[in-house]
Amino acid sequence: MGAYLDLKKRVLSMNTKFLKYAFIGAVATLLDWGAFYLLSFELNVYYQIAVFISFTLGATTKFLFNKFITFKNYSKRFARQISIFVVVSIIGVLASAFFMYVFVDVLQVHKFLSRVITTIIVLFLNYFLDSSFTFRKDR
Repeated sequence: MGAYLDLKKRVLSMNTKFLKYAFIGAVATLLDWGAFYLLSFELNVYYQIAVFISFTLGATTKFLFNKFITFKNYSKRFARQISIFVVVSIIGVLASAFFMYVFVDVLQVHKFLSRVITTIIVLFLNYFLDSSFTFRKDR
C-alpha cells in the first residue's frame, strides 16, 4: 500500500508541475505570439527572424518563472543551468523554425496558425528536456 501511495504522490506532483509549466508556458507563449505578431505583421520582419526573436523572449520568461515557481530549483549552479537552458532553447527554436518551414512553405498553412501548431509541438519537447535536464535536481 505504501508503494501505491508513493506512486500516487509522485504522479500528482508531476501533474502539478506540468500544469504550472503549461500555465507559465501559456504566459510566455502570449508574449512570444504577441512579439511574433508585432514583428511579422506590423513591422514586416521576415517570419523566420520574427520566430527567433519572439521565441527568445518567451523562452527567457519561461526559464525564470519555471526555475523558481514550477521546479523550485534554487541551485547555485546557475551557469550550468543557464548553459543547459541555452542548449534546450536552441533545440526548441530550431524545432520551431523547422516546423514553421514545414507548415508555412511546404503545407501552405497560414503562418499564425502554423505558429500555434508549432508551439504545441514544441511545448511537449521543451517540457521533457527542461524536466529531464535543465531543472533536474542534483543527485
